[in-house]
Amino acid sequence: MISKYTKDYYLSLSYEDRIKKLKDLIMKDFNSYLIVADYYGSMSENNGGVPHSLINKEFVRGLKRRYYFKNKKNKEWLKN
Repeated sequence: MISKYTKDYYLSLSYEDRIKKLKDLIMKDFNSYLIVADYYGSMSENNGGVPHSLINKEFVRGLKRRYYFKNKKNKEWLKN
């Protein structure tokens, strides 16, 4: 998935939108997630960044969700 957005776009989002964007990206496109998380991690909170602890927490949650949904699909496929 090629993103049409720039670094300035991601840094201009509100704090809640930044967190939501990270959650969406980890489920849809992991490579884009890594790029955007790097944008947020490299900037201070005043300049559009997100604290590293929050990025790590969302990363772990996102991986758990991906694993859960992937296994759920596999189990449904095996039942049929």
